[in-house]
Amino acid sequence: MRKSLLMFFLLFLSTLFTGLKAQEYITDNPFETMIRLGSMNVKNPIYQMPSGQAGSAYIVSAITSGDAVRYPLGYTVASTPDRHFIIVSKATTLVEKERQFDLIIEENVSISGQFVTIYTDWDRDGVFVSQDQSSLSMRDKGFTASFQVPADAELGKARIRVRLDSSRPSGPDVAVSGGRVYDFVVYVMDKTDHDDCYISVSSSNDNLGKAVIETVANANGRYDKGSSVTVKAEPSSSAANFEGWKVGQDIISRDQAYTFTVNESMHIIAVFSTVEPELSAPQTSTEANPIWFQIKNAHTATERANRYIAYDENPTGEYSSNLRAERPADISDKFLWRLESVSGNRVKIINKTSMKQIYSSGVLETQELTAEVNGSEFVIEPSGNANGSYSIKYEGNDGLLLNAKDGLWKIVLYNAGVGTGSGWYFYRVPFTSTGVENVSVTQVKAFLSDGIVRMKGLPEKCSVKVINLSGQVIGEFVPSDVNCEYKLRCPEEFVILMVKIEGQKPFSLKLYNRS
Repeated sequence: MRKSLLMFFLLFLSTLFTGLKAQEYITDNPFETMIRLGSMNVKNPIYQMPSGQAGSAYIVSAITSGDAVRYPLGYTVASTPDRHFIIVSKATTLVEKERQFDLIIEENVSISGQFVTIYTDWDRDGVFVSQDQSSLSMRDKGFTASFQVPADAELGKARIRVRLDSSRPSGPDVAVSGGRVYDFVVYVMDKTDHDDCYISVSSSNDNLGKAVIETVANANGRYDKGSSVTVKAEPSSSAANFEGWKVGQDIISRDQAYTFTVNESMHIIAVFSTVEPELSAPQTSTEANPIWFQIKNAHTATERANRYIAYDENPTGEYSSNLRAERPADISDKFLWRLESVSGNRVKIINKTSMKQIYSSGVLETQELTAEVNGSEFVIEPSGNANGSYSIKYEGNDGLLLNAKDGLWKIVLYNAGVGTGSGWYFYRVPFTSTGVENVSVTQVKAFLSDGIVRMKGLPEKCSVKVINLSGQVIGEFVPSDVNCEYKLRCPEEFVILMVKIEGQKPFSLKLYNRS
């Protein structure tokens, strides 16, 4: 009975929309346009799902940008996917025939040694066609794939398959080993006459800073040719340098707030770099006036060199422990620690991400250290090794030294390796918050569901900007109450709220759709 009703409904939709003349399916609402496009064909192609096992690499975010884009893709995840094959259909994009667009991908790890292959099915026959590798532009932790939507592309739902493999695959459907396969659902519509352009921005490193388009787009989410657009880069701290705005491989401006005249669609990247931490003697500090350090292990063997103490409550890849010796390091919070004096020459070692403290039960080797609200006390003294490293001693005990355990990279207590595996360097990070604060310093709660942003506990005299994954401001308002709602023009899978308080630094909240 249910099957009969479903077939009747599909036939009804087919009758309703397949008789439409060219472009009669196009509405002012891109979601309505996509619904109509998706309903124009009762039968959809059948695609083969590759078998295999997932690797450590995964796509953190994906956006679309370019002349073809009528509605942008805004895909992002906060944690590692639990499978090797992912169909991205809830977050999707609407593109026009005979126009160009870019698929801009960011990954969680460096793409070095990774094989990226792209396949498309513009004619909706269920058979993927390999995309020319010359259309790929690689970055350290991501890549951009450029597409020209064919004039003879079928209207409706097409697919782009992205494979991340540890070795070159022989085709789109073969098993994946140590990688992942993503199928992005793309809606294709007819080419329309318009004289506006699609502008998007992103940060080269979200840990170092953010990028936003200050100028509000038109009703179509685009910008009229000849109009002025201002983009703004916000470094996260004084430990981050803003290098400039880049289009392709060219720096087009070094102004943090950059205003330009729109002539064509483009994606602009705010390029940030780090101020190099300096090797320093360990020094205590307070919560009010913190001094942040990266703590580097002194071992020089190939597999053990250049590892830093990190704390991450969502371990991925080769790490199974929240507290571990990780490489490479950056100035993100998980690598930053401060030393707080407690009594005599003892200190507690406090992480910037969680404000948790390194804790040990005092057991040698077999029990890994963790981070807790109330941590253990340590004594930090020169190791005596000629390399100038320091020993971190549990409760001042010379036989209980903090050590980076090789192979598993857990932090343990050890009674040897003085100045090497049990030796540590302290690199001071010149960190003074100057940009957008983390929301943990506030009591604000916010939720995104079905295109509605709900906020609780907002401060008085504040303003809110809603920003999509492309960096566009899609909403801006002054809350009428500390608890309020804001309805977006179109549903989004992910937004950033920028809350600006009178006389204080702004802060941001990342919201994922909960519906």
